[in-house]
Amino acid sequence: MNSQSNCLSIAAAVLVANILLSLTMQPVAAVENVPDRRNDKALFVHGLSTQELDIVLSAFAATYKDELRNFRYLIRAEGPVQHAVFPNDLEPRLFSFLVNYAQYPQGLNLTQRSVISVGTATVTAAFGAPAEVVGRKAVLYVPTDDGDFDLVYVAVGEKTFRQSFTNMRWKRETDRRMAQTVQAYIK
Repeated sequence: MNSQSNCLSIAAAVLVANILLSLTMQPVAAVENVPDRRNDKALFVHGLSTQELDIVLSAFAATYKDELRNFRYLIRAEGPVQHAVFPNDLEPRLFSFLVNYAQYPQGLNLTQRSVISVGTATVTAAFGAPAEVVGRKAVLYVPTDDGDFDLVYVAVGEKTFRQSFTNMRWKRETDRRMAQTVQAYIK
């Protein structure tokens, strides 16, 4: 009976250790996004005019009209870069979608030019990110040579994550696949 008891104790200890290890590897569970009017989410788009970015943002709002409540944006030109902010905030999942959406604008003539879309934001628990990056500034972008068209990469300091829209999980990446234009947003 003593050896059976020892085996059960060892099995229980291994099970607890595996559970604790898996919990440390899991991203923070995404919590409901509570709009923050002081949010710092910003979208920077290279290769579009202010009017074209307005068209893209309006199309995005129409596409996600059932999920966007009180969607408002302000655009200003900063040289060749269009800068949009969101006074009523934007749910993190939709912000990731927007960074990708603006990279591939539909219905615009993009002959002889390319578009680069970059998002910046402070990571909150609502992003569903690993706990180690919550509270830190992130740069969201579409990786170079993107063939998936349904993801963004997220750089937080020296760490880079791949966020697939299939499951919205943040997966650690070693290759940043970052355009030189995007590197300017890393601080």
